[in-house]
Amino acid sequence: MVHKKQSSRRRRPEVYYLSAAGAMKVSTINLVLTAMICIFLVLIVVSSLPKTSVTAPVTISTSTRPGWSVYTSKRYNFTFEYPEGYRVEERVGGFFVISAPDERTPQSGISIDMRSQGLFATYSEALEQVERSLTLSSDMNVGSWRVFTGVGKEGMMSGIEFKQAVMRIASGAVVAETINREPYKSIFNDVVGSFKLVR
Repeated sequence: MVHKKQSSRRRRPEVYYLSAAGAMKVSTINLVLTAMICIFLVLIVVSSLPKTSVTAPVTISTSTRPGWSVYTSKRYNFTFEYPEGYRVEERVGGFFVISAPDERTPQSGISIDMRSQGLFATYSEALEQVERSLTLSSDMNVGSWRVFTGVGKEGMMSGIEFKQAVMRIASGAVVAETINREPYKSIFNDVVGSFKLVR
């Protein structure tokens, strides 16, 4: 039997080189992925910033209530009344929040969602979502709105009393909501009752 003598030299790892075209392809893919990540991060940051803020609301002399102001969105073609001194912010395109002058909690206030998307894409889906998410204690009509009061059934809403309102627009729905506590619960019906679509 013949034995080969093992060399004392270590075997070198094999090295593979990419062709210029292959290296260019990998480089291009990395560049595109990096650009996509940057764009995604910018979109996240931009979507979390407030779009507009009204610090000096327009007061219309024909306001139906003394001490109330009128907010008009020309972009979304609607108007509503709210107490003077309160703030109206468009936080994300089509999502508006009305908050008291001394409010410090970002989740507090009355929200009006004009986006008609997801669970609110149609009027019937919006009604079903509200009825599924709340144990209802009241259901009434205020102007063109159907206003519900009830306790949240699941998730972060569980055990908290809310007022939610749904109004039909075209094929979708506008949804308004607030945690049912002062100062918002006493003005909620007045705010949604004053809501009008304008052209």
